[in-house]
Amino acid sequence: MILIVSVSVQSQSVDTLVNKMLRDNPMLEALRKDYESATYKEGEFKDFPDPVISTGFYPFAADAGMGPQQLKIGVTQSLPWNNVLANRALVAREEADLLKVQYRIAEEDLTLRIQQVYAQIWKVDREIELLQDRIPLIEAWSRVSLSKMSTSQAGASDVLQIQVFLNEINNFIHILENQQKSYRINLHRLLGVESEIPGNQNVLFTELEPDTLIMKPVERSSEISQLPDLDWYDQELEVSGAILERNQSEGYPTIGLGLEYVIVGKRKDENPKYNGRDMIMPMLSVKMPIYREKYKAVRQIENARQASIHLKKRDKELEIQENIETALLILKTEQENLKFYKNQINILERTINILNTEYSTQGTKFDELLKLHNQLIDFSLKELDSKIIMHTANLTIKRWNP
Repeated sequence: MILIVSVSVQSQSVDTLVNKMLRDNPMLEALRKDYESATYKEGEFKDFPDPVISTGFYPFAADAGMGPQQLKIGVTQSLPWNNVLANRALVAREEADLLKVQYRIAEEDLTLRIQQVYAQIWKVDREIELLQDRIPLIEAWSRVSLSKMSTSQAGASDVLQIQVFLNEINNFIHILENQQKSYRINLHRLLGVESEIPGNQNVLFTELEPDTLIMKPVERSSEISQLPDLDWYDQELEVSGAILERNQSEGYPTIGLGLEYVIVGKRKDENPKYNGRDMIMPMLSVKMPIYREKYKAVRQIENARQASIHLKKRDKELEIQENIETALLILKTEQENLKFYKNQINILERTINILNTEYSTQGTKFDELLKLHNQLIDFSLKELDSKIIMHTANLTIKRWNP
């Protein structure tokens, strides 16, 4: 069965589609740009604070002995110490890494979604193929019924029942084709391309092979592998730890170094030593963070946040274990269902062959033949559905326990 998807003219497997999604999906590209943007933020904290330049003049000159002071110019540079700048940059870097983990989570989720949509498309294709394969047999029955009706061996009701049955099958095929279009639209969005445009000849033929699609049941390992979903909480702890380090370093004094230059005029009434010589005065300032409540509040906030993160991580681990256990239970159930469906299909096919012979020769038991054939189609569809449920369960296990 061939599925048409508008991208490019080549046969692609589900792995190829996943690779295309990882390259072209808009949401993933946006997350990549968000991470790139966040990495630049670290540069905001690497420089010293801007120096402060000040100036002042004396409306009434102050006599300093060497002459009247006329103008004062000063410059001050604050010098944060105890790695405060490095710790501020560390917080920005850890927050950027949090976006990196978010990208990996989105990557895993979208990969699973691509695989699930791919599987649903495979199932719909197989269902359409199964129903279309039944139509020639039912049409053959219709010809037999018409022949027997002309010889009074069968009634007109047989022909009408066959027509009703054919109409039901054709209607179901139409419904499945609409489902196929819906899955195709979803696939296009995940791949980051536009939906099919009428008249667009740029198409991709994707062949869905059951041998590669339906995976064998996977085994669960004893330990949950480290997943980006759990890395998220570890990275949040790293961010919180960096905030605590920054908070501690900002709670220390900050030194300021400065220099003041005073322009002094000459005295006219006398001529002292150094008359009119300008003055230079080195300056030292210290900002004392004596109000400690804000630093205490940050510590309390981050300590509570870290406790919350540990609890959330544990809840996520339990959720992952639940997902795996549920998927394993589904696999076990569907394995039993597959055995049952195959056995029922085998019995129905043999019974239908017997009744088909009787109807072809004697024109009897047509209602029973039609009923059994309807059951055969139903069990065949259930068998396909069971395979996809198993495949989806395997994908779930692989997602949470790779």
